[in-house]
Amino acid sequence: MRLFRRLMLLFGLMFIIGGCSSYGSPDGAIGDGVMADGVMVDDVAVDGADVTASPLAQYLYLFDFFSLSPIEQQIREASDIQMRESFIAQCMNEKGFEYIPRPGPIQSSGIWRPEDRDWIELYGFGITVDPRWPEGQRSDPNDAIVEQLSSAERQARQTVLFGDSMQLNPDGSLPQEYRDNIGCLGLAMQYVDAYHGIDIANSAEFMPLMEALRRFRQDFSAVPTDAELDWSSCMADAGYPNLVRPVDAVNHFIFDISSPIINQVHNGWNWDIGEPSPANNEELANLQQFEIEIALADFDCRTATNFQSRHNAALFAAEAQFVSDHQAALRALRDAVEQRR
Repeated sequence: MRLFRRLMLLFGLMFIIGGCSSYGSPDGAIGDGVMADGVMVDDVAVDGADVTASPLAQYLYLFDFFSLSPIEQQIREASDIQMRESFIAQCMNEKGFEYIPRPGPIQSSGIWRPEDRDWIELYGFGITVDPRWPEGQRSDPNDAIVEQLSSAERQARQTVLFGDSMQLNPDGSLPQEYRDNIGCLGLAMQYVDAYHGIDIANSAEFMPLMEALRRFRQDFSAVPTDAELDWSSCMADAGYPNLVRPVDAVNHFIFDISSPIINQVHNGWNWDIGEPSPANNEELANLQQFEIEIALADFDCRTATNFQSRHNAALFAAEAQFVSDHQAALRALRDAVEQRR
């Protein structure tokens, strides 16, 4: 079920909340650095608009995944995978187990171009077939290591990697024994979160600010912008009704269309012949064709309605008010995360 797990990891979080992301109109260009409220932001992808166009992004860019543009999210994701896998390998080796870091997706502006129509004609949203993951790169290089271990050694390795089996307490809290041993994977995730300052953002000091930010995004998403209404009408005319905003097109494909099909294909697949793909499975070929069709409709409707610039105008105006109401706390949070770096 590697394709299904990758699908959930790479696209689930990104698009569920992505409707409120703060970014400009993407064109895939990459910048070396950009000024944000007097602070140089290094290694940030500039996708057609200065990051300072979003009033919130200049405060949240270091730790908040959803304040980044789609291209920036891809870069952050690849960096986080490399950081996490390197940490796991060191942790496992220190505990006496061999672990080979799993490769992440290939990063290249030529490979990942989800805002170019010719690319969409080949890959749709880049879900059924993701060109950043060539065949053979998705397999886990640790499978061969595990196969050579005895049953007891496998169990020991599993515990070191994933920690103790987790069963929630009756009140829904994590048991102390699990919190004491979350495994190398859990420690790696904590390490990556700490690198981005997520633990600072979630601390008691900034909890009121983060709760206000959550409510702001929830409230803004509750009422469609004029751009979203026009996009929704365009999509309905194209044969895709009941979609409010572009994120809905992706979520509809992931959860309503592709997940059941991918589960069904994987459950009955003969893995000895390789991983299923549109090239060797008719159901996945049909799935990819549907993905391309709905992705093209989404792209054409966003283009026809001038969606991104109109939507951002409404979003950035709302963000400006939020920044005005919480500027002192936002500056304190940004400064705290920058000091960690």
